[in-house]
Amino acid sequence: MTIKRASLFSLITLVHFAQACGPWLPASYVLRNDDVFYAPPEVGFAAELRHLLPDSVPHDAVLEAEALGGGNSVVELRASLSRVGVEGGEADSIVIAYVDFREQLNRIKRNFEVPPASDYNYRMDESDLKEAPLDVEALVVPAGLPDEFRLYLEGALAYYQNDRAAALDNWKAVLDLPEFERRYRSVMAAYMIAKACPGASLKYFPMVRDFAEAGYPDPQGLAAASYGRQARHYLDRSQYHDAIDLYLLQWASGYWNAAQSLERVAQDVWSCGYDAHIRPLVRYEASRAVLTAYLLTQSNDERAADLRQRFLEMLPDVDTVSISEAGRFALMEYQRNHLSAARLWVSYAAADDALALWVKSKLLLRSGRIDEGRTLMMALTEEMKAKGDDWRRLDTSRAWGELGLLMLRDQRYVEAADSFWNASSWEDCAYILERLLTADELIEWVGRHPSGMFSEMRYYDGEAHALLARRLMREARFDQALEYFEPEVREWAESYMQAMRQASDAATDAAIRARHYWEAACILREHGMSLLGAELAPDHVWTDGYFDWGDLAHQRRQRIYTESYEINEPSWSEIELAEKTQILPSKRYHYRYRAVRLAELAAGLLPNNDEQAARIYCVAGSWIKYRDPTEADRLYKQLVVRCPETELGQAASAMNWFPHVDLDTIQPFAEPL
Repeated sequence: MTIKRASLFSLITLVHFAQACGPWLPASYVLRNDDVFYAPPEVGFAAELRHLLPDSVPHDAVLEAEALGGGNSVVELRASLSRVGVEGGEADSIVIAYVDFREQLNRIKRNFEVPPASDYNYRMDESDLKEAPLDVEALVVPAGLPDEFRLYLEGALAYYQNDRAAALDNWKAVLDLPEFERRYRSVMAAYMIAKACPGASLKYFPMVRDFAEAGYPDPQGLAAASYGRQARHYLDRSQYHDAIDLYLLQWASGYWNAAQSLERVAQDVWSCGYDAHIRPLVRYEASRAVLTAYLLTQSNDERAADLRQRFLEMLPDVDTVSISEAGRFALMEYQRNHLSAARLWVSYAAADDALALWVKSKLLLRSGRIDEGRTLMMALTEEMKAKGDDWRRLDTSRAWGELGLLMLRDQRYVEAADSFWNASSWEDCAYILERLLTADELIEWVGRHPSGMFSEMRYYDGEAHALLARRLMREARFDQALEYFEPEVREWAESYMQAMRQASDAATDAAIRARHYWEAACILREHGMSLLGAELAPDHVWTDGYFDWGDLAHQRRQRIYTESYEINEPSWSEIELAEKTQILPSKRYHYRYRAVRLAELAAGLLPNNDEQAARIYCVAGSWIKYRDPTEADRLYKQLVVRCPETELGQAASAMNWFPHVDLDTIQPFAEPL
């Protein structure tokens, strides 16, 4: 029930430097105007392209390959030595020299291939730089290595000595060896030739994959990496179609960042500005999908509108466009506010096309067919729920939030709470739970939502069990409340309940009852936020009481008959329910006022001029005298009227306010019974 610890300290720190009086959080759905229903759905670039990925690819990415010279390399070297009859101590000496050389070469590599410093790449620490040998020229490839290992390492050493010609000659020499003599370094040699010589990449990157498919070892995953390398070659030469095909294969192999490369391709395509370059790409499904996803995720500025218009005008005949694309084009027309064209594309879409369903729902809402629009949103969100974590295409939180508003409008409050919960909007969900459901409906709702589910909110945590417990406490359903509290809070609640029961026993001596009323008052003052606090107004437990976010119920009421709130307008049923569940007194930290009233009951049971009564008035008054002097004035007057002969009463009368005293020294009932 706290703002996510990104942390609360960080948020408060931001507040110190910001103009606003609290951290930024998204506006609650219940306070948004009807634009929330009319705004185009938001999609993700990568999510729109996942359908293009093949189920499998010949080569898988190796994202955490061990450094060369590690276990795999040693096994390969020993196998190669064994093939030529080198065993025992001689083989051990060669392996040791090889591992030592590779370690030095790897340190050179780390420095040699450091990318330029930027916002995304940072230069290596000085300690790492000092690990590299100062004199690269002093390195010598160990003797006794099989030819494929020796030639590959001589090529690598020449490469890091900036002698590209010698490097290429050595690596090509590896590939010139008989097949049985180059089994372990063919993939690596072909990859390095393509990497070091861009002009040869179209020959050697496919060769890397051919070698891997033929069974040559590829522990570094270079075959999968070659997809992206070759794709970049095509991208640099504006061969976009080929680049897209290879980036998709790279993505399917396990390189998730290939989606960013595809976005770069689309950006380059649209930046070139020539329809003659773009039109051929629009004819093919894969490249068309990449360009479509890019346009769908751009802001609705003038340039984006122009690009969307140009793209839609280039589309091939509708009969050649796949049915799965109709929802995307419907959204693009909707983004352009071409509603008739959007309806046409929706009519072509499959019945279970979620994007088309959402666009169609918005079209219905805009035409005033609200019930039909809500029905479609229910179908959409049910599909999202069925697919669970696999769903990535749309902003599912927003879809649930819109459905929550439609349910709220239809006075289906339980379903509205479910929708807002699925939207990860705890403020909206808590409004329904705390102000619109009856206590019994809330108990049933919480029963369907196991404890522990409430830590996954997008911006802040919500704990419905604690909300329910505090509401039951406010409604004096104490025994029911206990089962919903956390153990620590349950102990405070039990102590409070016991004190109240003993204080309410008319057969008990008045002085003893006063002591128990005071005990209950102190518990409320110390732990009232956890025991009685309202999740929203007036206490705002959901922010730990740090921020006053206003009263949603009051702000909702102000939306009645307000322009631009025709759909998201509160019903009179909602208004009446919110009034019945209003937390009183409607003041921030309302439980402190309850604590003050209990303190007054305690003092009222004691005789005039009683020292304990005077202390009660003075200490309880201090709880609110700065926040609410008017309310505290009542206790001041009782102090001076009922206890004028006490030292505290006389000091208060002389000051015309509560005296300045150390409260720790005047705590009532300090002596045990």
